[in-house]
Amino acid sequence: MMGKYKNVFCDTSFAPSDRIDQVKNAGFGARIIFGTDFPITHFYYGAKKGISLEEQYLDDVKDL
Repeated sequence: MMGKYKNVFCDTSFAPSDRIDQVKNAGFGARIIFGTDFPITHFYYGAKKGISLEEQYLDDVKDL
């Protein structure tokens, strides 16, 4: 898509570093947008069960 259309960008959210390297090495480094996966909630990575979303966020911030 990036090779065909000049208005297509990608972001780094949920992307492993080797994939970002592939995009960069293909000549599209200027079209990578920094993204973040935060806040990741209990829907990802086996977060603690039985706590509220607010408590999950507070725990996530403490982990940072």
